[in-house]
Amino acid sequence: MTVSPSQLLKILQVYGRQRREGQRLEKEQVGKQDESGIQVRVSAEARRRQVVERVSMEIVSRLADNNYPPGGAEAEILGQLSQAFGEPLSLAREPGSGRLRFYVVNSEQGEIVRALGVEDSGRLAEALHELASHFVDQTML
Repeated sequence: MTVSPSQLLKILQVYGRQRREGQRLEKEQVGKQDESGIQVRVSAEARRRQVVERVSMEIVSRLADNNYPPGGAEAEILGQLSQAFGEPLSLAREPGSGRLRFYVVNSEQGEIVRALGVEDSGRLAEALHELASHFVDQTML
C-alpha cells in the first residue's frame, strides 16, 4: 500500500484538529483529580463556602492576635459579639492549646476586668465563627 503526500497531509491535519479539540475540552472540563485519580467536581457554591470559611478563619485569627485595624471588619464583628454578650469583650489565644480565651474589658480604660470560663469562651468562640462567616458571606460579591 502506498500513501500519497496529499493523503499524509490530510491525516496530519485531522490529527492536529483532534488534538486541539481534546486540549480545549480538557481546559473546559470542570473539576480536578485527586491523588487516587478520582475525578472530583467542586460546585461554585462549594468553592464560595470554602472561601467564606477561609476568610472568616483569618478574621478570627487576626482578632485573637489583636492584629487588626480599628474600624475594620474585625472590630465590627467583635462589637456585635460584645453587644450580644452584653459586655465589652476582648480575646486572645491560650499559649500551648491555641484555644480562644475571652475576657470582659473596661471599655473606657481598656483593662481586663475578668477572664471568662472555658465553657463561656467555647460558646463565644462558636458565636464568633458564626458572626465572621455571616459577615463575610454578606459582604462577599
